[in-house]
Amino acid sequence: GARGFGDPSQWPESPFGYFLWPVYDSLGQIMPDGTIKPLLATSWKNVDPETWVYTLRSGVKFSNGETVDANDVVDFLNFLISDDGKRTSAGQIINGQGRVASARAINSMTVEIKTKGPNPLLPKAAVRFWIPERKARKDMDPADFNKNPVGTGPYVVTKWDAGEVTYAAREGGLRSATIKNLRGVILPDGA
Repeated sequence: GARGFGDPSQWPESPFGYFLWPVYDSLGQIMPDGTIKPLLATSWKNVDPETWVYTLRSGVKFSNGETVDANDVVDFLNFLISDDGKRTSAGQIINGQGRVASARAINSMTVEIKTKGPNPLLPKAAVRFWIPERKARKDMDPADFNKNPVGTGPYVVTKWDAGEVTYAAREGGLRSATIKNLRGVILPDGA
């Protein structure tokens, strides 16, 4: 079944990650040639061996109408490096490959990420997790949020069951929806 449903901390890898890609965006996107294209972040810079600074794209809205800011990124990163977050799939990536020590908002559109030692691979780790809207993630019951995730992607979930997800295109996402409705089906092993 759909473990974790729409919880972005549980589904960073394929094949399950394909079910979240319509709903969420990451800081960047790995292209077929291996380069990283900006997505929620417009740029990132390694300002010293253990410090990265990410500048976020302004004007991006979550599906609930809230505007993305540095606190959304910082809140989720700090969860992923917490004891509870370390037990999640995305937390294992951020604490493993990312080696993130801390995150803080420099201002509303700038995030500083400190690593545990020099880490030139942080940008590749940072594209492997999605950013949820922090207030919805904290205020909603986790089971409700997991079935009704709030992200910046081009689609919203209309129904999420254990074996199937249906999505509807939304206006105002960072990426544009190319078709009006999507349906994802989780096939049982051996299907």
